[in-house]
Amino acid sequence: MILSMTGFGRNTVKTRSLSYTVEIKSVNSKNLDLSLRVPNSLKVRDAEIRGLLANGLGRGKIDFSLSTASVGTNRDVYLNKPAIKAYLKEIKSLSVELKLQTPPDLLSVLLKMPNSMQLENIEINQADWSSLSRCIKEAISKLIDFRITEGKAIEKDLLKRLGSLERSLKKVEQKEKARSVRIGQKLQKKILDLKPAMVIDQNRFEQEMIYYLEKIDITEERVRFKAHCEYFRKSMKSKNFNGKKLGFIAQEMGREINTIGAKANDVNIQQIVVELKDELEKIKEQLFNVL
Repeated sequence: MILSMTGFGRNTVKTRSLSYTVEIKSVNSKNLDLSLRVPNSLKVRDAEIRGLLANGLGRGKIDFSLSTASVGTNRDVYLNKPAIKAYLKEIKSLSVELKLQTPPDLLSVLLKMPNSMQLENIEINQADWSSLSRCIKEAISKLIDFRITEGKAIEKDLLKRLGSLERSLKKVEQKEKARSVRIGQKLQKKILDLKPAMVIDQNRFEQEMIYYLEKIDITEERVRFKAHCEYFRKSMKSKNFNGKKLGFIAQEMGREINTIGAKANDVNIQQIVVELKDELEKIKEQLFNVL
């Protein structure tokens, strides 16, 4: 089953004193790359949150955001007096330095400064953490559903391009038969055109022809390439994360295509090889986003 690394999940839970909102975004990455933004009161749960994300999402560049909001009026608001005093000192100092008058509504200015007013910092208890962890798991589940939907579109495109590769391979097989005849005729013509004419040992000539054609034979490469295509299709149905595995198979397919191109010695086959390389590159681009 193909899963995309791109996804988004959001969920909210309310506890006794707070409402928690979880947002998780995921894009492609070779490994697991976690970025967490959580309130200070939840920093102690950082390792547990990372564990939930790693177990649920596998890999990708994951941005996790957790925000809180007060429920009702059961939380006290207090003035951050040290911060306000520091702001006041800096404003007065700057006013003297720039020879400016301090604003008449200085208090309202100070209260609008960052962290001047704060909510009471309530530590999360075990019951609230249990609710929050379930909320995170549900957000992960929603992100996975997103990945499944995206993965179906990727799978459809990969199967289409895989079929195109297999059709091109059949064209190579058809061209290969005519190529052997054409190469033999070409060599015979060159020998006949030699001046002065040479006496040819037909048996020896046929032996040399067989040796030469075996060197440029691409049957093994075609067979291996076909096997790689079948293995690729089978691996797409695996329940495990298979993006890296499919990437390795695509690399092996590329090696066979390159060898066919090197051995081709035929303009018609070379043109098909270009088509094969182009289609395989499009498959590789899609695989960058497969989990």
